[in-house]
Order: sequence, then structure tokens, then C-alpha cells
Amino acid sequence: VAIVGAKLLLVNDVSLESYLTKVVPSEMPASFHAEALKAQAVAARTYAYADIYNRSNIKFGYTVDDSIKSQVYNNQNTNNNTTNAVNNTKGMIMTYNNEPINAFYYSTSSGLTATSNEVWINSRELGEIVPYLIGRNLSKVNGEIVTFDYQNETSMLAFYKMIKLDTPDNNSPFHRWVTTMNATQLKNTLNANMKISYAANPNLVLTKVGDSWVKQAIPNDIGEVLNVGVSKRGSSGVVIELDIETASGIYKIVNQYTIRFTIRPMHAGSNVETRRARNTDNTYTSTANNISILYSGFFAIEKIADNYSFYGGGNGHGVGMSQYGASGLGNQGKIYREILETYYQNIEIKDITYSYQYNKDAISALIESLD
Repeated sequence: VAIVGAKLLLVNDVSLESYLTKVVPSEMPASFHAEALKAQAVAARTYAYADIYNRSNIKFGYTVDDSIKSQVYNNQNTNNNTTNAVNNTKGMIMTYNNEPINAFYYSTSSGLTATSNEVWINSRELGEIVPYLIGRNLSKVNGEIVTFDYQNETSMLAFYKMIKLDTPDNNSPFHRWVTTMNATQLKNTLNANMKISYAANPNLVLTKVGDSWVKQAIPNDIGEVLNVGVSKRGSSGVVIELDIETASGIYKIVNQYTIRFTIRPMHAGSNVETRRARNTDNTYTSTANNISILYSGFFAIEKIADNYSFYGGGNGHGVGMSQYGASGLGNQGKIYREILETYYQNIEIKDITYSYQYNKDAISALIESLD
């Protein structure tokens, strides 16, 4: 316990393996397949080890945070299934070029996983591709990979409207979803959130001036929404840029995260329904009202009159391992290493366990020499 800025900082000093026994059940349901739990344990260990290795939080006085800033810790009690997964993978982490990888994971994929530089974006210029976080198409029908043209919005809309698919993410309620808002509801949520998104990163909320996109303060009232459309999409199928035409101008929102936290159904001013389906369903079978954010950046838009339907799939950022997908692969007979190699490419799985063995005679001799 320490005083930091007139507040108390509480640091829980715990071994890495003990820490994981509270992380894994907090991040993945203990009912998931045993091999998926092992894969989660390795991913969580790698994620924590990378924070330690990179000294990400050392300036704050600790190695990892107990929230989603690092990983969720101690939200759930230990569980025999998850503790066994930790124990059975003790010391195992994923590396690339002998360094721990960024072991991102999330709830559910759309059948597609994302290439990281199409998701983690700070400007319109995409960064370098990370060799172990490259998107994959895991969607099949009758054993054949489902194809699409990521540069054609009609093709992408058809893909996201496909419900009954063979994907690893069996039984996830977020496999497919559609959120519909009218122009007034879109105006309400944009008025509530565009200024916030612009303040967070002006490079990601731009205004069209002439033929250029510029950083410019967002008006308090953007006016009537005239059109919304995807203007740039990554090859992995994720939306990168969304253009919004209103009575006050044309705006561009960059980055799936910024898009999802700007178009928020919960701020639409009236009820917004999201219909959902599992990958074994023929149609949408459940509903949710006024969800906090769009479930993922894997979507396409259909406009009918002044209604905009966001047809999408998955839940989360889409980079790395899908947790529902991991459980589905476990049910298919895949072991945890095969699961990890499905979602992270070009990796090695290594044991970082280190047992210190001291030389009693050498230490005694050293003490005598100091005397």
C-alpha cells in the first residue's frame, strides 16, 4: 500500500501462475472446452509476460493492471477447470523472434479474423503488418471457404447477411447481428459522440473541406443525416473508414474502435433493436435493445429509405484468438497448440519456467572472502 497523488495505491504481489488462476476464469467461461481453457491460459500468460518484459506499467509501480487495460483479474473465483488449464500449461508462452507476442483475444469472430494493422490505427496511414497477427477466413459452407470481395460493399453485405455458416465459433450468440437505426437516431448518437471521439484523437474524426480531409472542430449539431457508408475496408473484412454525409458537411470516422464508440445505439434517443443469430440458425433468433456499442467492426450497411441497417458478425476487435472459436476448435478435437496456431501465425510456443539452483559451497566461499 502506497500513497500516490493523495490516493491509496494497492498492489497485489502474486506469482504469475497464481495470478493466472484468477485471470483465466475472469476472461473465459470455465464451461468452455478444456483445450480452449489451456489456449486461454497460454494467451493470458503471454499477455502478462509481455507487460512484464516490456515494463509497460513499471512507472505506475506495478507490472500489470487488474482491468481490461491488462487483463481482468479476480472478477471470478478460481475454478478447477481453469486452474487445471493453468497448471497443465505451466510456463508456456507464445513468442516471435524469441520475444513474447501481443497475444490479443476477444469473444467471437465473424468467421473472419482481423489483420492487426487494419484495427489498431492512429491515422489514415496503416502501420506495418505484424507477422503473427494476420487475418484469416475461417468461414465455410459444405466444406468450401466462403469467398468475398472486400473492395465491393455489395459482396460484403451478402457475406454478413449469411447466417448458417461453418465457423469455429459454435453457439456464440454474436455470430451474426443486425442493428437498425433511422436517420434521427443516427443524428442523436453522432451529436452525442462525435465531439468526444474528435477530442480523443483528432486524426480519426475528419471533416471534408474541398477535396481534402482535415482536422476541424465538430459542430454541436451536425444536422440531418443524409447518408452513411463504408469508404475503406481492410482485406480481412473489417471496416477502416466510415463516411457520414449530413446537412452540415461530410465527415470521416477512422478506425473500427472509433466507429463503434461513435455510433452507439444506447445514445440514439429512442429504442434501437439488435437482432442476433448463432451459426447454426436459419434466421435471427434473439434480440437486444440499446446495446452500448456496435458489437464489432465487421459489418456492412444497407440503407432503405431513412433506415440504416448495420449487418455484422462477431463481438470484439477481431485480432488474435476468438474465445468462442477456441472452444469450437476444442470440440473438433484440436489441442491447445493447434488452437493457438490457428489464430496466431509464425509463432513458437516456449517454456519460460526457470528454477534457480544455488551453489551452497560457492556462496559459503564468497561469504568467507568478504569476511
